[in-house]
Amino acid sequence: MPITMMDGCYNATFAQAMRKCLFVLLFALVCCSSAWAQGNQCRTATVGTSSPNCASEAFVTDTVPVPAALPTAIGQLPGVTTNTAANAGNVGQVITSGAITTGSLTSGSPVAATSIPLTPGDWDISAEVEFNTSGGTTVTDWYSSISTTSASIAAPITGSLILHERVAAMNDHSNAQTHMPAQVLLASPTTYFFNIESVFTGTATTATVILRARRMR
Repeated sequence: MPITMMDGCYNATFAQAMRKCLFVLLFALVCCSSAWAQGNQCRTATVGTSSPNCASEAFVTDTVPVPAALPTAIGQLPGVTTNTAANAGNVGQVITSGAITTGSLTSGSPVAATSIPLTPGDWDISAEVEFNTSGGTTVTDWYSSISTTSASIAAPITGSLILHERVAAMNDHSNAQTHMPAQVLLASPTTYFFNIESVFTGTATTATVILRARRMR
């Protein structure tokens, strides 16, 4: 079939359109390659450094330290290697009453020797007490318990016990008791009390106590 002038014009227009399409595709390919390279640079940038191509990427300018190597064994998490304490709300946070010495105790009357407030979370709580006597004191009983009720020996928290030592009337007999950690799971703020009691005659006893809790997770 003979080619007419109109056919020639059509073929020329088609060829020109194809060239434009190829140019657009080539340009798009170059742009995509450049964007991928920039994104990869952002993804592999060292935390705490900045890059002119990633200035807007929050994770690039983040100053949170990253371990040099992740643990390879299941359950093995690296710990800190400095003497810094965990911040409030973080795993490992410690709340403590510190060592407190009571005033003179009244025989047979339990008292809240100290207390600590705990925020919601998973805590282990423990306590220690050292009852102090003198040569003018005759003792028969020492009691202590951790409780959410102030001055109540009879209401220890779940997972903890009332510690009680009874002896034949003994002169100048001091005593120490240690409450092992007990787990408490809190949905709301709660105050814990360390309650103590002694039964004696003569010079009044005193006690030195510590109540402590550590956030476990």
